[in-house]
Amino acid sequence: NTASVAGLCAGPGLTAYCASKFAVVGLGESLRAELKGRNIGVSSICPGIINTRIVDDARINIKPGAAANSESLTRFYRRRGWSPDRVARAAVKAVRKNRSVVPVAPEAWLMWLVKRFSQRGHDLSAYLLGRRLMEP
Repeated sequence: NTASVAGLCAGPGLTAYCASKFAVVGLGESLRAELKGRNIGVSSICPGIINTRIVDDARINIKPGAAANSESLTRFYRRRGWSPDRVARAAVKAVRKNRSVVPVAPEAWLMWLVKRFSQRGHDLSAYLLGRRLMEP
């Protein structure tokens, strides 16, 4: 399954997207548990910042005058984003090694680990991101 880091850690302005990606991760975890006795693995890939058109095509609720905007996010994804090939390699490796939840890019790993070890840390980072995207 291809989900998103937004399927592991919710963020502001992405409510519907996060809900659908959490559903993908939950589906994968449930199927994995159900199929384990049949020697069938299920992996959920959670890429992170990848250089695709996702930001160009997404409906992100960014308030007018906010520090970030659609153009700056697009530039950031193009400059910083990993290639889709890296995600594909991570997916193949996950299936071969029968890994369950697979963050790919460094920020995906970081966000997932922060949430797993510190809900307060995650809440603070989501709040700060929200201020950047939602407030002038």
